Amino acid sequence: MMKSKLYAGAMLTIAAVLILGPVLVEQAYAKPNGPNNNGPGNGGPDQGPPINAKVRAIQNGNSLDEDNPGVLGQDIWCVGGIDGDSEANDIHCYLLPEGVPTPDYNTHPDVIKRDGDASNIAPCPEDAGFQSSDICFWVLFPATDFPTVGHYRFVAEFTKDGNIIDIAGADFRNHSFMVVPELLLGSIGLAGSMLGTFYLYRKRSTKVKEQ
Repeated sequence: MMKSKLYAGAMLTIAAVLILGPVLVEQAYAKPNGPNNNGPGNGGPDQGPPINAKVRAIQNGNSLDEDNPGVLGQDIWCVGGIDGDSEANDIHCYLLPEGVPTPDYNTHPDVIKRDGDASNIAPCPEDAGFQSSDICFWVLFPATDFPTVGHYRFVAEFTKDGNIIDIAGADFRNHSFMVVPELLLGSIGLAGSMLGTFYLYRKRSTKVKEQ
């Protein structure tokens, strides 16, 4: 009877790991909701009108930030959105590695710059804080631009005929090649513990029978 209970418990734990595992991993990369004000302007008397441009780091359809990290070995898009009435027709995306001051985004030697134009315009990603009236420029940064785990920042210049009309920035970080939530690790550990107990019980039962 005890043997059957241990076996059933072990099987239930393994099933829970297999079912909950993908769900937990998906939650670890859940998309953030709502806009994130990344611009320097806030409408104050010294800063001019509020900035209306946004930039997001998008990887596999997920909007990355400090709480929703990306993974190494995969491309990341610099997606800049700005109101369609702005008539922006170019974008310049700058990738700042950890430790590079934001004011040095267009002068620091470690910064990577990639440009986009009207040929890079595509629908804005969902659940990333863009407005329905925004147009979005997609500029690809290949996985090789993110060689190490760490914090990164995108700064995007929106231009019209070469003249800067808006600037926006976004912080995000890259994690290791795979993020395994702690709850998932705990479930795997519990399954291993129960299987170990079952093995010891079976070994002991065999010994008793032999005696």
